[in-house]
Amino acid sequence: MNIHIQGIGGTFMSGVALLAQALGHQVRGSDRALYPPMGDQITAAGIPVELNYTTPLDASWVDQVIVGNALSRGVPQVEDMLNQGISMDSGPGWLVRHVLPGRRVLAVSGTHGKTTTSSLLVWILRSAGLDPGYLIGGMPGFSDVSAHLGTSPWFVIEADEYDSAFFDRRAKCLQLHPYGMIVNNLEFDHADIYNNLTEIQCVFKDWIKCLPREGCLICPAEHPHLVEIAEVGQLLSQVESIHTKSGWHIEAQSEDFKTAAWCFNDTVLGVFSGDWLCPHLGDNALAAAVMAHRCVGLEPSEITQALNHFPGVKRRMECIGQRDQSVLYDDFAHHPTAIAQTLATMGKRHPHQPILVCLELGSYTLKQSFQVEALANALGTAHQIYIMKPESGTLGFECQSLNDLMPDQIQWFESPQLLLDAVQVAVRSNTVVLTLSSRAFEGVRQPLFDWWRSVVMAS
Repeated sequence: MNIHIQGIGGTFMSGVALLAQALGHQVRGSDRALYPPMGDQITAAGIPVELNYTTPLDASWVDQVIVGNALSRGVPQVEDMLNQGISMDSGPGWLVRHVLPGRRVLAVSGTHGKTTTSSLLVWILRSAGLDPGYLIGGMPGFSDVSAHLGTSPWFVIEADEYDSAFFDRRAKCLQLHPYGMIVNNLEFDHADIYNNLTEIQCVFKDWIKCLPREGCLICPAEHPHLVEIAEVGQLLSQVESIHTKSGWHIEAQSEDFKTAAWCFNDTVLGVFSGDWLCPHLGDNALAAAVMAHRCVGLEPSEITQALNHFPGVKRRMECIGQRDQSVLYDDFAHHPTAIAQTLATMGKRHPHQPILVCLELGSYTLKQSFQVEALANALGTAHQIYIMKPESGTLGFECQSLNDLMPDQIQWFESPQLLLDAVQVAVRSNTVVLTLSSRAFEGVRQPLFDWWRSVVMAS
């Protein structure tokens, strides 16, 4: 089959492209731009991409178009597809019909930690000699691809509640029928399609109804946002409650949390260490470990051995370079809670060093006025915060409203070069620099990394 993927550079759709190619289909795509790391894997796979949505589709070649959820009516290529009557499908819809039949799906969901937990789970299964299929919304440290067809029955997928396509407004996760499900946490997010947290909770309640009796829901069942969801799960399947002393939990074994134990009740099942480890990533490790044990049947000893060798995830607390006390980190940030967790870890790792944050307000959630106070609280422990000013008309609050809450810390910049210049002036021999974005942070991330490696680390 000849397949054209619209929005091929996205975290989900780039993975779909690799899976389609692995199944033997001829794949092409279109997008406005390709950014690393997802764009790099598309280029490496040799998939031709048109960097626009205006080029007409060749109906004599295209058998089907897989439409990304970033596209809508009015986009020239979408209108062309409809006018020519070309068969179309959504990303999750195509996946369910062509990749997942006959597989045992392990779905990882929640507002935060999906990519890390999915990567950990795949790593654990691979370390045990299995070859799981996977589709992850980020780039795991153990591979140069975010998706793999695999040969074992297991398929790990990062599942979220965002919609599927302009013609299919169902949450992506509702199209999946998992054998095992992780819900790491739940907060109000995706304010462009949901009005409140209750609507998101309803999606998860419906999704859990797809779990088989012998399957398993793994979640912090005592968390107030998940209590009702866990109750639905208990009626229909098996529920493993995590982050509770009377069940599965993580215990720090060192002050910097780079060594931790995963436990059940009073029993320590294993102790593991890693430079990647911190409190919130330890929670992700626990969820992956419980899934591997309860759903796949792996022994705690082989799970622990895998955790001890986990190479981390790109753009998740990733250390780009360190010279003495000067350190540059890169982290994914789409929500105030995620930013708060990252900065809390930075404060513990570097308690006596100034922290300089370079922030791109890339997600819809971060740009909303109701998040201003939460954003200020999340950023409160940073010494300096340099923010790239979003395009005119895309920010839901006045810049000054954030400055008023933290007047001595924030500077806004009109261009990437001005932000870079300010960072280069501010960096001292003990400065910790942290880039935070859910997008490419174009003009800042890569030039900053290059400067850091060539100047700071070479000095």
